[in-house]
Amino acid sequence: MKNTSKICTDIKQSKKLIELGVDVTTADMHYMYRHWEIDEDTVGSQSDASIGFDSDFYYGVDNSKTYHYIPAWSLSVLLDLMPYEITIKGDNTPYRLLVTHKLVHYPRLTTMWPSIYSVEANTTLDAAFEVICELLEDKII
Repeated sequence: MKNTSKICTDIKQSKKLIELGVDVTTADMHYMYRHWEIDEDTVGSQSDASIGFDSDFYYGVDNSKTYHYIPAWSLSVLLDLMPYEITIKGDNTPYRLLVTHKLVHYPRLTTMWPSIYSVEANTTLDAAFEVICELLEDKII
């Protein structure tokens, strides 16, 4: 039986998080590959430098640099990166992070409606990824 659970961001999601400025040292997992094993369309190029993977962090203990490492984030870490509470300018009511089955959002604390940064996806991890991207793009975090 094939495991279909999603335990961390995929490579494209990881690349997007890095592009948005998430600190790679917050990643708690990684993908390991040899440069000839990865699809160029997935990461842009086989050259690590072209996608910003030029730090020793990506090479771990492999001094031959045969293996390369792409950081990945678990759901737990993505949630830790999100603010617990958001207050919008002009609105003194806080919005507090709420995670339910496949839904991540910030409902209004007093009424639960309306929610902001609300995403429902195929997995809770995908929803969290989308919300964190919106928060980063809007410079909330």
